Amino acid sequence: MESFASEYEWNRNKISADQWIGEDGHTSYQRAAGHQKEYYEDLYNWSREFCVEYNLISVAGNGSGTGGYNIAAIARAEVDAPDSSETPKGSNNVKYNTWYYGHPVSGEDYPWCAVFVSWCAEQCGLIDSGVYSKTAGVRFIYEYQTASNGFESYSWREVKQFNGGAFNPVPGDLFFFEGFGHIGIITAVTETAIEVTHGNSSEENVMASLMSGDGYFDKGTIVHMEYPHDDNAIFFFLTEHIHLPKSAAAGILANMEHESSFNPNALGDGGTSYGLCQWHNPDRWDRLMAFCNANGYDWQTIDGQLFYLEYELRTSYPELFHMLMSVEDSEEGAYQAAYQWCVVFEAPASKELKGMGRGELARSIYYPRYRST
Repeated sequence: MESFASEYEWNRNKISADQWIGEDGHTSYQRAAGHQKEYYEDLYNWSREFCVEYNLISVAGNGSGTGGYNIAAIARAEVDAPDSSETPKGSNNVKYNTWYYGHPVSGEDYPWCAVFVSWCAEQCGLIDSGVYSKTAGVRFIYEYQTASNGFESYSWREVKQFNGGAFNPVPGDLFFFEGFGHIGIITAVTETAIEVTHGNSSEENVMASLMSGDGYFDKGTIVHMEYPHDDNAIFFFLTEHIHLPKSAAAGILANMEHESSFNPNALGDGGTSYGLCQWHNPDRWDRLMAFCNANGYDWQTIDGQLFYLEYELRTSYPELFHMLMSVEDSEEGAYQAAYQWCVVFEAPASKELKGMGRGELARSIYYPRYRST
């Protein structure tokens, strides 16, 4: 940029201006092709207002877990963080580059949108696990995730929110802007829009942009990430997405441990029950598949099953859902949540006796593990 500005005598103060006075001191000029600076500022402010209104802004966890919701929360928490901006603006001197290169950097040779994604992955332990590779290259991330890890990619035409396609992204998926020159992390999804949090933006910081089928940023590619899920990621979904109390989440986890050991492909009851919650055929397993297929989720993954769990809980078990939302956030509350989930939702043989055992597991193990998170 500096070399072009010098060679062609650009006035950098006029690059983003909608109108200006020429070098003769009196001729007035006005940009005919829109007001880029104002457009980006308006887009940013609108995105922020939308996210606040619809409660899409996440709060970062402790960085110890894995899964799409954890990296999404880490990324989203960097928006408006006091140390997430370049100092000074336009310098590329930002904490993410310092983390990557091992020392402060500046200049145009150090773009950091891919570095920001790598930094977020590091906070969740996803580089050590091999899900991500530490890199500053956008194209490298795409090739690593699709070729090395074998994850599926989808064009913008295949995405439900953009052009009515079947694929429905989830938080933690990666969004590659058109041309693969920029990258961000999907941090929230609605029926009509996708929020992408990305660094090294036009604002020279970390920002969240809302993208819809009729928006400027609609054309891109999404890689559907498959994270090494564990009870941390499930707990995060239950508390941050459904907004259950920690005690209720602990009770559900105690049941899932018994039902499936957190394996979304677990089979039970002679092959007639499936998944995290051992949905039983011929009805509940079929409904799980039908819901996921209709809403663009993979019914064989934890993501798809958790979204179905939420749907089933709200529509088929409203009294249990109300109980879980209002349960006391304590060890005793965790016991009661686990017991009721076992008796009402799972309903195994000897459900009362098993409910007591799962209640004790929630009270003594899962609630103490998560109550301070």
